[in-house]
Amino acid sequence: MNRLKIILGEPMTVAVSAPGERRWGHHQFPHIYKLEDGRLAVNYQIEADSAITKGLPRPLRVSADGGQTWQSAEPELLDQSSAETIVLPDGEALKFPRLRPLDASKLLLPQRSVLYTDTYGRKHACYRLGDLPSDLCAIRLLRRKPGQQTWTEDSAYLEEPDWVVAVMRWEWDDEGWRDPNLFMPPEIDSRFFWTILPAGAPGAMAGRPEGGILNFTYFHRFNADGALPERRGVGVLRSDDRGRTWRLWGVAGYFENATAAARASQPFLNDPRSNYNRLWGGQGQAPIPGFESAGSSGLYEPGVVSLGDGRLICVLRSDSGGTHQPLFLARSRDWGRTWTTPEILAPFGVMPKLVLLDNGVIALVYGRPGVQLLFCDDGRGEVWHTPVNVLPELAEKTPATVGMRGMETTDRQVGHDDTCGNCTVLKTGADRFLIAYSDFRHRTAGGLCKAIKVREVMVRKLKMSCRR
Repeated sequence: MNRLKIILGEPMTVAVSAPGERRWGHHQFPHIYKLEDGRLAVNYQIEADSAITKGLPRPLRVSADGGQTWQSAEPELLDQSSAETIVLPDGEALKFPRLRPLDASKLLLPQRSVLYTDTYGRKHACYRLGDLPSDLCAIRLLRRKPGQQTWTEDSAYLEEPDWVVAVMRWEWDDEGWRDPNLFMPPEIDSRFFWTILPAGAPGAMAGRPEGGILNFTYFHRFNADGALPERRGVGVLRSDDRGRTWRLWGVAGYFENATAAARASQPFLNDPRSNYNRLWGGQGQAPIPGFESAGSSGLYEPGVVSLGDGRLICVLRSDSGGTHQPLFLARSRDWGRTWTTPEILAPFGVMPKLVLLDNGVIALVYGRPGVQLLFCDDGRGEVWHTPVNVLPELAEKTPATVGMRGMETTDRQVGHDDTCGNCTVLKTGADRFLIAYSDFRHRTAGGLCKAIKVREVMVRKLKMSCRR
């Protein structure tokens, strides 16, 4: 293990809300990426965190000077903010655009559904994908041929008839999740595509058929007897026909229930050499009270990176139901076909993002509480170290939530006082990357505001001297 020097650049402000903005969802959830002309771009949400706001246009800000200054984007660039582009080896580009919710009351849905209540109290009416009308099984896909500027419409299909398609509605306000009796249609959200690794790019399926693509997505499907499992996980879908059809290839993380999760985690909790004990001093205890209870809906929000030669790393969220739950880590050596048992990597966290730098360092960014960093330089994703809190003022105010040991609080608001915690990353150099995050304590002359910010992280390896 090398010593690392972590250099945090000064925060660069992308956008600022009106003074006094505290509504959940507004000026949050930033996404950073590069435009085709090389400029940096950040889009973010200005609506409530609600099913009925999904797919609405987002403000887009661009920077031509590495993030020092930001301007509103030209209107013709807004379509570039709708989805991430996947480029295949021959130059053909694909993307799955953000879609607006459908009004389930106007859809021809099957008579039979299974009611599922998650740990937030939200009710889902769950259907088998194979029972839905054909028009609801098509997933919108855009294609662009090499050398062309225009996108053409296409459709993709998931060939897994037992896959769960959930009709639900959610909305968060300052009092919490709304009365569960209100969580009825409209919305149908299949959540098919989350993290896609195309051939010929980071995460490529080397040695696989041309056009092979992996897609890490929410995994929830009916059992053979028609029963709905208590928890969901992260499935790995694979397409060998350039994104037109998809089949389940592997499962990156899944625990059938809380007991199974606790049983699988116990070896890591008891091992003093495990990441959890080395980093956080777990001392063989569950990371939070109630870990063995049904406090989680399962594993989801996968962050994925490829190390080459079929080796993949996946970090998964388990936080749910307003409680802080652990981040889990799983590894694969065969392009996601099989995986190690997920181990606890950190005692809390949402929306994990991974980036592999040219110097061999893997960086993990996650949040809630704060904006946190972890690093690994063993080339395998096994041993993690050098934890950094990008928002150290949070540690000074609420040490119980970021001090890692004890982790006694389950107050949802504690983790939301300073940032939404949903961050994204963009590699910008051999030893550096940018983080886009929200800051709820940005001060202006008018008072306290929410702000979208970008910060550079530089990671340098230091040579270890040998003493005799």
